[in-house]
Amino acid sequence: PNGRNVGWRRSGRSLDVCGRPDAPDGRGTYRQLPAGAACIESRPDERSQAGVSTPDYTRPTGNELPRPGVVLHAMNPPKLRFAVVTLLFLPTACLGDLADSTQAPDPQDCKVLFVGNSLTYYNDQPAMFAHMAAAVGKGVYVDQVMLGGATLEDHVQRGVAVQRIGEFSWDYVILQQAIMEVAFPEMHDGIAGPIEILKDAVLESNPDASIIYFMDYSMRNGLYWFGEYYSYEASQQMLYDGTLRLAGVLDLAVAPVGWAWNAVMRDRPDMDLYDYDGAHPSFLGSYLGAAVYFSTVFGHSAVGNPYTGGVDSEVAGILQNVASGIVLDSLDIWRLPAVASACGER
Repeated sequence: PNGRNVGWRRSGRSLDVCGRPDAPDGRGTYRQLPAGAACIESRPDERSQAGVSTPDYTRPTGNELPRPGVVLHAMNPPKLRFAVVTLLFLPTACLGDLADSTQAPDPQDCKVLFVGNSLTYYNDQPAMFAHMAAAVGKGVYVDQVMLGGATLEDHVQRGVAVQRIGEFSWDYVILQQAIMEVAFPEMHDGIAGPIEILKDAVLESNPDASIIYFMDYSMRNGLYWFGEYYSYEASQQMLYDGTLRLAGVLDLAVAPVGWAWNAVMRDRPDMDLYDYDGAHPSFLGSYLGAAVYFSTVFGHSAVGNPYTGGVDSEVAGILQNVASGIVLDSLDIWRLPAVASACGER
């Protein structure tokens, strides 16, 4: 297993699965799906996390989001224009006005592309990020290339991510995957190649682009890896160390989602960042990650951002404060520029 229930991985092959929360250790049991089958789980009874009030929704957990998935073009707040060519099951709190899917970004927009898997498309985190930007008057054009359970190697092999990267001169490309190899430096040579391919494609389109690598968070109950058990605390520290080492070798900036996650887990355990499977983010977890991306991209604090997505304002303020502090207090650690970013000023 790749350490999460977002798929099984053996010899580089990913299988879509649905997790079930009926195992005593919280890791869930799994059923393999036929090739191309969608894993859609309806969760009508999930209405509240700590301090969260959200409508009923159904979420995709194992199938690819079709092109264009969701394209968000934020002009002046609070208007957001979305381009969705097929029905996607997304939190109602994240939906805005529908618009033409062929729209291109305005020249002044901050253009951000997310490449990843269900850890990003759960709760439509890219839309959360775009709403946070629009709420404070920032023009942002957001697109995503998502595939359930995918690594960046999978994205390179499919070719869609490289094609999407070439469509625009992106200011930021955020690369997200969930593989435990990151925690083991001796395995970095085996995962660096696909990252370098994507990096080269980004810089070919825009030599001034910033490439952001996602710092993962560990599973709620830790994880087993090749027969060894690592507690949440141990595996999170390994992910922190491994991510920074890999980013340093490949000259990437880091979005410290996992480290902000760790701070909330340590200081506010009453705020449940995990979905029921102990691996994917709850609405709170996705909101925390969106706030981390906001501070990473714009170099500004997310504290006081009026967009909460339905999260209680006091809870949202705590998450905004954690995310902003983790990012902005340690710019050198995350390899973020201390002076100017493509989409804001630090």
